[in-house]
Amino acid sequence: MTNKRFWLGILAITLVFGMTVVGCDNDPGKDETYPDFRCKLTVRSIPVDRNGEAFTMSLLDKNNNSFVSKEGIITKSTNDYAHAEAIFIVKNIKDLPSLDIRENGSGDREYTCYVTLKIGNDTPLTSTNVIGIPMSANGTVLVSTSMHYSLLSR
Repeated sequence: MTNKRFWLGILAITLVFGMTVVGCDNDPGKDETYPDFRCKLTVRSIPVDRNGEAFTMSLLDKNNNSFVSKEGIITKSTNDYAHAEAIFIVKNIKDLPSLDIRENGSGDREYTCYVTLKIGNDTPLTSTNVIGIPMSANGTVLVSTSMHYSLLSR
């Protein structure tokens, strides 16, 4: 009888230890549904006289607070226009401050975001921009998108 209790105790300890080891997940891994996100956003057709000026471009959250910002210098792209380009990095795309997330006809996700552009000491200009993310994306997603300067407003 004592021998059975001893082995029953050993079995119980082994089960508890085994469940503890199996239940501990030190590396939960990435959620492949929401990959890391890198977006190259270009504002086109800025008047060429703004060439060489400093700018700050930001993605805003739903409360119009800056979620992520990048600074840069406006560069001339043609004789008549210049452009501002920024690369935003968001560690997990589900953290992207989106006003609307929907699927387009091809099954890709589309994120609608507020974008602001502040040139020099000017009042920041704001617009919405749709950023399309391939549904099949895993790992880091690099998306290039652009918007026309005239779409920005005060």
